[in-house]
Amino acid sequence: MHGQPSIALELYFRMILLGYLYSIKSTRKLIEEIRYNIAYRWFCRLTTRDKPRMDEKARARLKALAAQYLA
Repeated sequence: MHGQPSIALELYFRMILLGYLYSIKSTRKLIEEIRYNIAYRWFCRLTTRDKPRMDEKARARLKALAAQYLA
């Protein structure tokens, strides 16, 4: 297997939703906020041992889908 394993679509959606609700436009800032904010981690269903990450290609695809259905 090459590269990192994919992340569940639900987790991506929850991360993007947090970014949208709290006006966090930067992916790096969003990951940092999720890493340190226990409420965000809970919302994303991450344990304290999980390391949040987001790949840009998947984020762009999910953002396009969200725009299509939420517009």
